Amino acid sequence: MNNIYIKLLDIRKDFDLLSEFLRDNENSTLFHDPIFLMYHSSNKFKEHNLGFFKKNQLQAFIPFALLESAKQNVALSPYGASFGGFVCKNDVSFLEIHSYLQLLIDYFKKFNVSKINLTFPPRNYFKTQNIIDNLYSGLAQEGFLLESEYITSIVDIKNKELMDLFHSSARRKYINAQNSKITMKIVEDKDNAELGIFYKMLEDTLKIHNASPTHTFEELVYLFDKCQGRIKLFLAKKDSDYLAGIVLFLVTPSTALAFYNARNLEENDPNSLTFLFGKTIEWLQERNYSFLDLGTTQKIGVPLNKGLFQFKNSLGSTSVLREKWTIEI
Repeated sequence: MNNIYIKLLDIRKDFDLLSEFLRDNENSTLFHDPIFLMYHSSNKFKEHNLGFFKKNQLQAFIPFALLESAKQNVALSPYGASFGGFVCKNDVSFLEIHSYLQLLIDYFKKFNVSKINLTFPPRNYFKTQNIIDNLYSGLAQEGFLLESEYITSIVDIKNKELMDLFHSSARRKYINAQNSKITMKIVEDKDNAELGIFYKMLEDTLKIHNASPTHTFEELVYLFDKCQGRIKLFLAKKDSDYLAGIVLFLVTPSTALAFYNARNLEENDPNSLTFLFGKTIEWLQERNYSFLDLGTTQKIGVPLNKGLFQFKNSLGSTSVLREKWTIEI
């Protein structure tokens, strides 16, 4: 494996190289796509996006940013995204991953990095399980430690009837919404005024929890514009009233992520969000998706949010750890 080498890539200048590589390899995600990463201004992060080459052919890619402080320098993957970690060739071997990790550690030592953090997608996102098995085995061999910071909730929607997935409480809400003539609309156009209506709904919902959206409205508009249909807004409406919304990220060809969801607090319809998740699941099933990730449910170590768990469980979800691997170097 001595002929493998590491190279700093520029997601803007090396856009075509990266886009082609990511298209051809099954464990790539929307969050690795240079189009997605470029919603950040070029000077927001100290980017170290790294490619691993063999005979001048790209074999693996990992997005990184360097977080510098007086206390320590930390290398983070992802930066400004939900998931990071390696995208490798579909036939990657354990020994190749071993070489990538050694090169990675040596590279960051040159920048006085004392810690490397890697957060991978949950296992459901990987179409080829041998990739994640080789990756995790390689990380353990090199001395990385497995940590879990968050619990996410994922619904296995493959070959499942919606009413079999939903628990009785969700079934009632879905049927009540149908009976009250609530409908679904899908928005894909960045210039659609309904994107602004949803964003206001989202801000109001998060304000209750002293939080704000991860993306500014301008960033969300950019993502709708540039991500070529991989980000969609699902809205629940009754007549001219907007009741709820979900922003869906099509992260891989088999897994979607409900990145945002919100209800219209003024209308406060108790059934609309459950109805909208049901319609979203049906839409995904029609396009042969296997999983819907409902997003982060719980940070480990803080008081349990029982209500949120109950709601997501009622939609047929199971709890999955988001795994982070770290090493002190």
